Parts: sequence; C-alpha cells; structure tokens
Amino acid sequence: MGSLEEDLEGLIIKDGNDAGTSNLVNLSFVGRFLTDRPIRAHIMKNRMASIWGPGKGVSIPKIKPWVFLFQFYHPLDLKRVLDNGPWNFENNILIVSKIFESDIPKDIPLNHVDVWVQVHNFPAGFISQNIGEHLGNSLGTFLDYDSKHNASLRKSYMRIHIKKDIRSPLQKDKKIKKQGGEWKTVTFKYEKIG
Repeated sequence: MGSLEEDLEGLIIKDGNDAGTSNLVNLSFVGRFLTDRPIRAHIMKNRMASIWGPGKGVSIPKIKPWVFLFQFYHPLDLKRVLDNGPWNFENNILIVSKIFESDIPKDIPLNHVDVWVQVHNFPAGFISQNIGEHLGNSLGTFLDYDSKHNASLRKSYMRIHIKKDIRSPLQKDKKIKKQGGEWKTVTFKYEKIG
C-alpha cells in the first residue's frame, strides 16, 4: 500500500490508441428533447430508429433524466442523422452534441441546435456566401452555405446553416442594406422548427 502522498498524486494513463473506444466516441452523440415532460423512452427509441433507418443499427440508452446517448455502428448512418436534423419526437426538438474523447457525456451542455434557415424576400444582388455568413452569424453561428440551392435566381430564398442557441428567441426578420443602398427587410423560416 502506498503512502497518502502517493495516493493523492493521480495516475497518468499512456495513450494506447484503443480503436474500440475511439470508435464508440466517433460514432456517438448525446441529445435531449426540448421539453420539461418525461419522454416515453421506449416509444422514442423505436420511432427514431424507424425514421433514421440506420443500416447498421442504433443504440439509445438513457444516461440521465431527459438525456440520451445515441450510438451508431456506421459513420454514414451518424453523418446522415446529423446532417439532416434537427429531428423531433412528439413535436419536441432533439438537441444534440457530438462527443469528444475528453468529454463526460452526461455533462455535455445541450443548448444549441443546428438548423437550416431559409432567408426570404432576399434581393437578387445580395445572394452570396459572404452575405450568407454575415446573416448566419447575426442569427447564431454560421455553419454552411447551400451553394447548390443558392446558385439559381429562380429560387425564392437563400439557405444557410447555423448553430442556434435555444435560450435566445428565433428572429423572424432583419433589415439589411448594402453600403449606400436602401434598407430591405428579409424574413427567416427555420426548417423543421417553425
């Protein structure tokens, strides 16, 4: 038995590059539904697995009240779910966060949702990635610009992807203008939210 001093020092663990553990982390996220009511976990697990249709399956254990671990078994299944969110169950949005190796899953804050935003009433001369980034950062944190969708003037809106803090309200519109130009009001529609 070591001395008290040795017991208080701590333990340094050499990185063994454990592929199994790394795979668990890389193929998982934590999530909670935006509700104060209990979630019927057994129904939610079946419904989400059915909607997502992962080729290799998904495991969804509860890790604390209202918080679940979503573990996939193939990277394409995980990517498809994360790229096509936000998801909901019984009209409650699923807020997710990827897990990193240094994270304690039950302690990961779940306050942001990644959402595609349609920007309507947008003047044709304003459609650019640079302006999309400025708008995205004014609504939350800009993540992506849908260059394929936004490449056509026939489209009636511009699409941008943002990370939105759920603790702040959704903005419905915003006045914008180019230097020396007139003010225009653009409106926002948050896909799969409202």
